[in-house]
Amino acid sequence: MGIEQLDVLDVVSLRNNASEVVLTIADFRDWSEEKDEHLRLLYEKLFFYIDTFSSDDLVNAYPLAAGKPVVVSVVFRVPPIPDALRLIARCQKYVGDAGTFEWRVFSGEVDPSDGSEEPSARTRSEMERRVASPKSGRI
Repeated sequence: MGIEQLDVLDVVSLRNNASEVVLTIADFRDWSEEKDEHLRLLYEKLFFYIDTFSSDDLVNAYPLAAGKPVVVSVVFRVPPIPDALRLIARCQKYVGDAGTFEWRVFSGEVDPSDGSEEPSARTRSEMERRVASPKSGRI
């Protein structure tokens, strides 16, 4: 999984009492080298996700996604460069109300209550408070 596998949904999950479908892109790459290649891979992965939720493919593969709003969450291992954030913002503009895009830098925190890698409620609320910070954002 990761942005190198362009035709794979890295993580599909539900949140907010199963009222939203979250499609997570795991970006493990560093921005210090090959920025153009990294941006190209991110671009292709984002548009694979857009194609998936804009068609029947998502609901066919995950029937629980039917009728729910879609959030594409890009989780970076290292803070993204400005061009990456502009790319995510362009994707949001492209899809309009059909989906929501957000991003964050993975903190390494795992909710110990259930062992999942989904952020704990405490971590989620911290992320919501830091939307304008350089560590996370909702476009």
